[in-house]
Amino acid sequence: MSGCSDNVSGCLGSMSKVIIPARIVANESRGGYYSLKVCLGAAEGELKLKPGQFIELGLGQSDLVLRRPFSVFQAKGCELEILYQVVGEGTRRLRDMSMGTELSVMGPLGNCWPIPDESEAAGQRVLLLAGGIGAAPLAMLAEELLARDVRVKLILAARGRDWLCEYEWFQRLLPSDGLMVATDDGSVGVAGMITGPLDLVLQRDPSYDCAYICGPEPMMAACARRCNEEGLASWVSMERLMACGVGACLSCVAPTTKGLQRVCADGPVFAAKEVMWDEARASRVR
Repeated sequence: MSGCSDNVSGCLGSMSKVIIPARIVANESRGGYYSLKVCLGAAEGELKLKPGQFIELGLGQSDLVLRRPFSVFQAKGCELEILYQVVGEGTRRLRDMSMGTELSVMGPLGNCWPIPDESEAAGQRVLLLAGGIGAAPLAMLAEELLARDVRVKLILAARGRDWLCEYEWFQRLLPSDGLMVATDDGSVGVAGMITGPLDLVLQRDPSYDCAYICGPEPMMAACARRCNEEGLASWVSMERLMACGVGACLSCVAPTTKGLQRVCADGPVFAAKEVMWDEARASRVR
C-alpha cells in the first residue's frame, strides 16, 4: 500500500488567523444534533479553511468569556455551516439563538487532513470513519478527495437514525457503493458499532491506502488499532476542551509518542500511531 501524504503540518501558518463578525442565517434542529449557518461580515473571503481545520465562535455573551471551538461542515463563500450537539452551557445558549444574532468567528485554526498531491491522488482508495458528530470535519475532506479522483468509502456510525449526521448529504455526494452505515439500535444499516462494518470492509479488501477517523475517542482508538493491525496508515482528529484555541494556554494537550501535543495548535489532526490512547483516555478532562 502506498499510503497517503503525511504532511499534516502543511497548512499550519498558511494564513494569518482573523476575527470576523458573523450573523446567524439558520439554526435548525436535525434530530439528535443541530445545524448552524452563519454569514461572515465585511471580511468575506478572508477565512480560507482547509479540510480538518476548525474555528472558534464568540457567542457575544458577557458571562461566557471564552470562545467555543467547532469543526466546519461546509464553507461556501461567506457562509459557514457547523454541526453541533448540546453538551454544555455554551451550546445550550447557541441552540436558543435566532436568525440575525451577531457572533464572531476566529480562524482558521489548527492543522488539516493530509491529502494526496494531485499528481498522485488519482486511483488511491481511502476509508473515512465517522462516529456521530465526527462526520462534520470529514465532509470537506470527502469533497476534496473526490475532486482529486480518489476513491472514497465512508462508514457512518451513530447511536440511531436521528444522530446520523447529514446521512442524506453523504448519500448524494458518494457513489452507491461508497457509503456504509452502522447504528447502535439497528434503525439504519448494520446494528452495532462501527468496528463491525470496518472489519467486513478490511476482510473483503485490505488494499486501501489510508483511513481518516473522527468521532468519540474510544471509537477512534478502536478503529485506529484495527487499521494498524492491517498495516493501514490512519489519521485522527482529536477533541479536547480548549480555552484559547491558539496553543497559548496548554489546556488541551494530549499524550503522543512525541510528548504532550496541543490539540488546538499541533493538531487537531494526528497520525493515529502517534497517539497514546490509554494515556489519552486517562488524562482527558470531562
